[in-house]
This record gives sequence, C-alpha cells and structure tokens, in this order.
Amino acid sequence: MEDFYYLHLADNNYIKFDPVNQITNVFFDECQKQIFIVKSAAVSVIKCKESKDRNFSFCLDNQNPLIAIKFNSDNSVLAIQRNENNLELIGFKNNQIIQNSSILYETRKQGSIIYGFVWSEQHEFIVITADTVEIFNINMAKKQMKSQKSLSVSSNWFCYNRSNIILLSSNNGLLLTPILVKKESLTKLAPIQMEDGQSISERDVITGTLYDKAAILILKTTRNRTLEIFVYLLTGPSFKKLHVLKLGFSGRVAVSIIDSIIIIHHQTSKVSLLFDIALNGEADNLDKSVMIHSPLLAGKSIKPFSIKIPSVSLKENSMTFEMYSVNWIIFGDIIIDVKLGYLFKLELSIDKIQIGDKIKLVDFLMNRQNAKSQLMNILTQLILPDDYNEIHLPILEIIFNKLNRVYKLKIQHDLNKMQALPSPSAFKTFTSPQPQPLNEHPREIIIDQNDMLQIFNTIVDKNMLEKVLLCYIYSLVVHAITCEYDLSKMLVMTLVGSQKVHDLQQILSFQVLHESKPLACFILSLANYDPLISQMALDMLKRLNAHEIIVEILLEQGKIIDAIRLAKQHTNVDMLPARKFLDAALKVDNKMTFYSVFNFFLSRNQRLRGNNEFMKSKILIDIVKKMIKYIMAFCR
Repeated sequence: MEDFYYLHLADNNYIKFDPVNQITNVFFDECQKQIFIVKSAAVSVIKCKESKDRNFSFCLDNQNPLIAIKFNSDNSVLAIQRNENNLELIGFKNNQIIQNSSILYETRKQGSIIYGFVWSEQHEFIVITADTVEIFNINMAKKQMKSQKSLSVSSNWFCYNRSNIILLSSNNGLLLTPILVKKESLTKLAPIQMEDGQSISERDVITGTLYDKAAILILKTTRNRTLEIFVYLLTGPSFKKLHVLKLGFSGRVAVSIIDSIIIIHHQTSKVSLLFDIALNGEADNLDKSVMIHSPLLAGKSIKPFSIKIPSVSLKENSMTFEMYSVNWIIFGDIIIDVKLGYLFKLELSIDKIQIGDKIKLVDFLMNRQNAKSQLMNILTQLILPDDYNEIHLPILEIIFNKLNRVYKLKIQHDLNKMQALPSPSAFKTFTSPQPQPLNEHPREIIIDQNDMLQIFNTIVDKNMLEKVLLCYIYSLVVHAITCEYDLSKMLVMTLVGSQKVHDLQQILSFQVLHESKPLACFILSLANYDPLISQMALDMLKRLNAHEIIVEILLEQGKIIDAIRLAKQHTNVDMLPARKFLDAALKVDNKMTFYSVFNFFLSRNQRLRGNNEFMKSKILIDIVKKMIKYIMAFCR
C-alpha cells in the first residue's frame, strides 16, 4: 500500500515539545519557524530542524499571560503583546534579555485595539491596529521606534505572509485590502470586493506564494453547499482572480502550499486533494480570464505515521498519530498537533504521483524544484517503452518542444547576463550604452542536451534512436538552439551506421547541425563507409574557411596538385613547406605528379633566391635524387 500515498510526514523532521495545557501556552512564528513554549515567566524557544541555530530558554520579568511573541530575524529583538492596547520590544544578546533595554508601544488613539504585529525586516516592525497600519524603524541602542509611514485603514482582522503582503478585512469581511510592504514603505493596493455579498472570516483566507507571485486564497461555499477556492494573484498593481479550484465536497478543510502545489485537506473524509494552477484548466463561462481547475488526482490520505518511543522492556513500542486530527494547526508545509505536542513537516512524494496524460505529467514535473531525476525517468520511459507500448513520436515532439522552450530561455538569460556585465569604471563614458535588463531565469527544470544524451545513450535499437534523435534535433532547430558536438556526432554515427548517407548529406546541406572543425574531422574519419562522406567533410571545412585543414586532407588523399592550388588561393605561397608537398608527391608514386610539384618549387626557389637550389636538408637531398631518377625514366 506504500505506493498509494503521495503525501507523507517527514520521518526525520519532526519536533517534540510540551503540549498545550492549563499552565503551558504554545506560540508558533511562521516566518522564523520557531516554537515558543511559555510557562508562566519561563520561555523556551525551539527551532525547526532546518535552522542552524540552537534551542534556548530565558525568563520574562512580567508573568502576565501573552497574546503574541516573536523575534526579529537575528533574534536581537523580542516583541511581545500582553493586552490589546500595548506591546513591548526587548533587546537580546547571546539569547538572553539585555537589562533595561525595553521599548513600550501604546496605541495613540484611545480605545484602539492592536490586532497584531510583524517583523518585515531585521529592524523594521509593523503594527496593525483597528484603524491604522504603521511601519517603524527600531533602534534598540537608542530605545527608539521611528515611524516611517502610516496608513489609515479600518479593519476587523488581518493576515500576513512572507511575500510581504498584509491583508486587512473591513466591512465585516466584505472588503479585503492588500497592503504591499517594501523597505520603509507601505502601499495600499486595490481592494478585493466580495462579488456575491458573502462575508469572509479570517479562517477562510490563506495567503502564500504561487510560482513566485503573492497569492490570496479565499474559501467559498457554492449554492449547492460544496466548497471552492478563489485564487487571486498579484499581477501588476493589484490582485486579480485568475483561478477557481473546485473541491466537490463540504465540511472543514485546511490548506497547505508546497512547491506551488495547493493541497486541500478534508477532515471528514480524511483525504487530500492536489491542485496545480500552472496546468491548463477550463475557462470560466462568465469570465474567460478565470481558469476552472479540478483536482490533479483522486483524493488520497496522508501516509500513516508512527514513531518509536522509549521503553523499559525489550519489546519495541511505537506511537501512531491520528491523521487529520481536529487538533492540527497547519502553516504551509508545517503541521502542529498542539494537544500531543508535535510539529511535523509535510512532504510531497513526487515519485508516487502518476498522471495518465504524459504531457500533463511532464508539465507538472517541470514546475517542481526537486523533480529532475523523476522527469528524466519519465522521459526514459517514453523513449524506451516496454513490450506492450510503442513509442509515440507526436507526443515526444510536443514534450521536446516544452523542454526546449525552457532551455532556450535559460540560454538567452545566460547570454544577456554576459552581455550586461558592467565595463570597468576607467572605460565608462557618458555615451556608453546602458545594459539591457536581464530576462528572468526560468523557474522550470532545465533539461539540456547533455541530459538528453544520457537517455539517448541507453537506446539500443538503431532505428528507434534515429527517429528520436531527428525528432529532438528538429525541436532544437525550431527553437534556434545550437546542436552541440556530442549530439551531432551521435546523429552522424547513427545515420552512417544505418547506411543513410544521403539523409546525412541533406541534413548537412541545410546546416541543421552546428558546424565545427572537430565535427568535420569526425565525419572525415568515417570516409571509408562511403565516398560521399569525404566530400561532406570538405564542404563543411570550406564553409568554416578551414583551408589549412583542407590542404592537409588533400595531401593525405594524394591530391597534391589540388592542395597546391588551394594553398595558392588562401595562404602565402612563399611560406609553403616544400618538404611536406614533395614527400606527399613521392607517396603517390605518379611520375607526372611528382614532376609538376617538383618543378613548382624549383620555380619558387628561382624567384625567391635567384637559383633553383633547395635549402640543405637530408630529406630534400633524397627527394632530389629520386627526382633525377624520375626525370631519367621520363626522358627514355
């Protein structure tokens, strides 16, 4: 049954803490991933396992109950709230309170209520009250809270996420006002009006990040009492409703967001649904810009989870946790059971997710951060089908185009990055062009030619390899991506091995492959298979203006006269080494050819030095002796 589950709690990433009871309160800071265990004046701070910092404890002077408690990013300032009208900032060093270092904040307007506070930066602190949102710069050394900006907004609750969006509810949940938090500033965005007049409570709103965009998820009940979720994304200066998730059930739900996948946990049925807004849905009949999404897969339960517990007996004991407990509180991928006192990390089993539509499965995997190996496995399965399935080139063509679209974006990004490097300041001028803005690096998984070569190298059937290679290289051409040497070499070997030299000639004539001297030399090494191959290599070298290499090839082939003619056109004929050409002419064993070459260099000697003698050299002396024999034989 293990393959049945695609969600699980991490085996080695859970935390045990004191559960909530009459004397113990538990607070969780989602931004800092810290648990605060408060017992009267004693506070214990427990870090999540991803943090490199150690757990620590300290004592507060005031033993009154806490409403909220949070550290800033470097644990140098602690903010606590004990009542609705004020809060306190306390300096920290070495995980202990600095005496006489506190700052007290009180609401300016009488009767105003503090709903909460957030740390937006290390020394930037935001306080949200019933009628204002104000950002402060904190200087603990001077015990100062300097106001940077304040917005007057009436609200009845708020929520905040790490994408720096504060969402305020007003008019009893009929109006939601997003506020964008930037360094030392607050910007009020266009409000979100509830279209159906249905008020929204705080528990019906989830904020997060989907595909690098701030997102607001609003849980709604339809007329037939089933649930759906409206997904608003920050596009330009405002949030816009772009997606609707159809859940198909009613009852209590909780939401997790993992790697931009929206996971809906249904407590009654104890199943979870997966949604991916990057996959195409159906356009809404009333608003074509809104996409309607169904669950990616059938609902499945989270994998049962148990841990071993210490025992005084030899028998091992284990503790099995109740899934979808009423005591669960969910923050993104964090699940906290406050009654048992455990924090769990929810993880996605990417390798267990199987979607029948392979194109849709590839789309899904390309958007997952750690799914490259799984994507490579799927590509291998498609290219190397089993005995019951055949390879479908039209499907592969679509998938290759998807992969190469992202691959091209990566190449263009890297190229722009190199071109945008600033010049040294000593060479800057007022007229120097400004660097162009860089294209964003694609967030999808990059599958390049080296990755594909790993798969192609596993194909044994030459006929199948030829088809897949041509399909992939065609996709590279469509996306204007250079076919690299190793891939070009594989295609040449495959076509020559299949005796399809004329197909190779056609491909080379259209310059589908990236022409290079190493590739031309490799093609030349296969000349024994067909006489046409040698000419293909020479044509490529000619297009590359590699005349010196062509001369060497002609000499090796015994075409000495052609080599001299080419050398005379493209090099300094006075620098030609006579020894090399005469030695090659001797190997041809053609008296007329040798005589012509010898006579050419005699004439050059006469022109350069006023006589026809060669420079003293043992090899040239031997060549001259042989020349005399040739002349004598020629004259008989």
